[in-house]
Amino acid sequence: MDWSTAQNAIVAWIKAGTGLSRVVWSNQSVPKPAHDFVQVRLAAVRKLGGDELTRDQDLSRGPTASDEDFPLVLDVPGTEIEFTVQGERELTLSIQVHTARAVITPVALLSRLQTSLSLESVRTGLLAAGLAPTDPGVVRDLSALVDTGWEGRASLECRFQFTETLSEFTTFIESAPVDVDIDS
Repeated sequence: MDWSTAQNAIVAWIKAGTGLSRVVWSNQSVPKPAHDFVQVRLAAVRKLGGDELTRDQDLSRGPTASDEDFPLVLDVPGTEIEFTVQGERELTLSIQVHTARAVITPVALLSRLQTSLSLESVRTGLLAAGLAPTDPGVVRDLSALVDTGWEGRASLECRFQFTETLSEFTTFIESAPVDVDIDS
């Protein structure tokens, strides 16, 4: 999964689902924005089950068959075998809405965001980024008294599944030193 693409899809979903234009990621060294805004935190990534390891051999990634005694002389050694590991992961997002109004507004915004996960356009956008919504979570009211007024706040933790894939290239035996005593 391309994390940058996934991040952009998450922000697009949140903006469309809440109607709020300011979406910030947690743990950034920037001042807290003025109300109203959404704060997103990547809360956890959990491995689901075992990973699958596959091997693919492609001799066209560099061989130059020049001699029938040595048909596998490579221009770029180390690229004819590709090992790929692939596994399913679960991503948990913690989403908080902060508003200047405490009266049900943040809860309503996150409820709307939660419901938007059922829209075909939202699912298509998230799936195109490699994210499959699996648990829409629970909306919780976190409104609090700040200074002399109420700050509206609500949170939602939702889960997505994605596939993590990594590859590396390797080679057959690159060299085999032989020490032979011919005089014997």
